[in-house]
Amino acid sequence: MKNKITKLTIVIISALIITSCDKPVASNNISSNSSSETSTPPSEISSQSSSSSSNSSSRRQVNPLEELDFVFDGETNGYSIEAKSKDIADDLIIPSEYEGKPVTVIEPFAFSACRQLKTVVIPDSVVRIGWDAFSNCSFLESVTFGKNVQRIETAAFKECESLDSIELPDSVTYLGDWTFDRCSSLKTVHLSKNITRIEAYAFQLCTKLETINIPEEVTYIGEYAFANCAFANINIPETVTTIEHSAFNGCSKLTSFNISKNLVNFDSSVFINCTSMETINVDKDNPSFTDIDGVLFNKELTTLMKFPCGWSKEFNIPNSVIKIDDYAFYSCNNLKNYSVPNWITTIGISAFSNNPYLETINIPDSVTSIGMFCFAWDKSLSSFVFPSSVTSVEMGMFRDCTALKLVILPEGITTLASTPFMWCTSLKSIVIPHSVTHLGSQALYEAFFDSVYYKGTEEEWNNIESDSAPQYTIDSSETTLYFYSETEPIEQGHYWHYANDVPTSW
Repeated sequence: MKNKITKLTIVIISALIITSCDKPVASNNISSNSSSETSTPPSEISSQSSSSSSNSSSRRQVNPLEELDFVFDGETNGYSIEAKSKDIADDLIIPSEYEGKPVTVIEPFAFSACRQLKTVVIPDSVVRIGWDAFSNCSFLESVTFGKNVQRIETAAFKECESLDSIELPDSVTYLGDWTFDRCSSLKTVHLSKNITRIEAYAFQLCTKLETINIPEEVTYIGEYAFANCAFANINIPETVTTIEHSAFNGCSKLTSFNISKNLVNFDSSVFINCTSMETINVDKDNPSFTDIDGVLFNKELTTLMKFPCGWSKEFNIPNSVIKIDDYAFYSCNNLKNYSVPNWITTIGISAFSNNPYLETINIPDSVTSIGMFCFAWDKSLSSFVFPSSVTSVEMGMFRDCTALKLVILPEGITTLASTPFMWCTSLKSIVIPHSVTHLGSQALYEAFFDSVYYKGTEEEWNNIESDSAPQYTIDSSETTLYFYSETEPIEQGHYWHYANDVPTSW
């Protein structure tokens, strides 16, 4: 059987050009015990500011002695610093010394939510920037890093919404999770050549980030590391062996991706919502993966891992493939009508979800397993017939399928998991087979059923195993539950039968 699908194409561009930031200024000596004649006056500190500092007369330079707290740090034999208040404003040049010892650490939360801070110059003496040190500095425009910074901890610059470029010195060996998360103005980043890992969420929701270098020493890219970034191409060096879940989720401009021979820890979730992706190219020497015309498979060609969402031509799934993997067709906007080949046995989690134009999909009886959320958010899907070989309706399978009007569950279905029909606003009735023995938590709750027709008696219904209290199985205030009776019952209650193959109440 030929299965026609529209196609995607993918390319990766190397060598990204990064805008350089100014180098850190010379260090300043500050002594709280010095006289005013020997201590470094604010005017001298100001004169050493980087070119990123404003020349506007309306802006001022932070006075370190008055506005910073200095605490001795035994680990580094120097001082750590933090702001005395959130009112610290405009241009900050961090001194390199205090009382004859170096300033080595910027404390956790040191300047967090200092929303009037505009520029920061970090001296060469600083070796560590603590977690959340500058997070939520909404108007921070530029940061100049000293050449000896080694660690930038978790969320250090999270939600610095005005930063537009970052250049890290090669002294940096560690960036924590969420380091630049939600820096929504960030356009260019130059990373230290000595970084070996890009941790989870590091550049998530940097929605204007177009240019970044991945250094040759990097071996690991964490989950959601570049989610919702704006680059159209990114060069992944051959040193990278692992890319975690959703690392490039929502990179809607990304058109191509190259998988090197060494990238072996990787799954199809990496490219969720990459709606422009056209080609995934795999090095022929990769031991785990391969591609056919830009479509990603496992090496043995038994699993279709990812169908590029920007695909624009016909494609036939090889008959060696028995599994459609998790997220394989997620967010494929070109997919409108599809018949799964009759040699497929397994369809994974969210395999066809978030396809706004998918109107019909036919599943053959060869399929024995359909994953949870498989068709969730398919806003155009109007009907679905389960194959007789499937025994479970998994969690959230049709969540938010707002056009869905008909679902046919055959005898043989034994389980309805949690909220499979949640927010299916057009699905007004459903027939529950007599074979059902288990109802998940809120199995028929948060749906919009007027009528639920159970193909059994009230006693049998009450004997079904349930993960939630009976009142939460069905929204009884909105839904009428009917029990099956082939003949018109004498007793009062809600009963139904088939009339011309249509469920009809007595």
